[in-house]
Amino acid sequence: MPTPTVGDALALNCCVIHLHSTTGAVLIIWSIPLKRWRWLTFSDAAWANATSHGSQGGWLICLTVPEMFQGEKCPVRVLRWSSKRLPRVTPSSLGAETQALSGCLGQLVWLQTVVEDALR
Repeated sequence: MPTPTVGDALALNCCVIHLHSTTGAVLIIWSIPLKRWRWLTFSDAAWANATSHGSQGGWLICLTVPEMFQGEKCPVRVLRWSSKRLPRVTPSSLGAETQALSGCLGQLVWLQTVVEDALR
C-alpha cells in the first residue's frame, strides 16, 4: 500500500494550481490528409538515473507532413508515447539509448501494420 508524504501532497497541489491557471489553453488536433502522412519518431534515454542503476527511456510516434523534413512549421500528431524504466540495466548511455529506440521502432512497426490493415 502506498504511503504518501507531505511532499507528495505539496507536489499535487502545485499540479492542481497549474491546471487551474491554464484552463484557457487550447488543444488543437490537426487533420492530416491520408496521402500526406509521414511517420515521425523521437526516442531518448537517461542512463543510470533510476534505482539500482536502471535507466529511464521514452519515445513518441507521430504523424506529420513532408514539410517537416524541410524544416518548415507544420502539424504533428502524436499517436503513441511511452516513458518508463527500461527493462535491462546497461553499462553505457548508448545501451540505454538503444533500448529506448528499439522499443520505439517495435511499436512503430506494429502501429504501421495495424493502420495499413485498417486502410485496406
